[in-house]
Amino acid sequence: MAKIINLTPHEINIVGYEPIPSSGSVRVAETSHIIDEVNGIDIIVKKFGKVEDMPEPQPDTVFVVSLMAAQQLTHRDDILTVGETVRNEAGQVVGAKNFSRLED
Repeated sequence: MAKIINLTPHEINIVGYEPIPSSGSVRVAETSHIIDEVNGIDIIVKKFGKVEDMPEPQPDTVFVVSLMAAQQLTHRDDILTVGETVRNEAGQVVGAKNFSRLED
């Protein structure tokens, strides 16, 4: 059985399973600069860099990360994101049905 390490800042609830607590979080480096304004409100351009604080692969271990981080880690087969979401009557996300793996 693989070890699941949640590297998002939130607990993950997969329906029918015990919640997976956060074990810290990885971040995607971000920079921005102002390019214009509209009605006095700045318009910026954001650029995203490398994933920061990502552990090296470990035997029998998968890492759950944000979608933005996963998009930069498609070369690794140990990276998952939350899959199909489950919503309550008010439309709020309350969990997920599964995990998702991105491909190149």
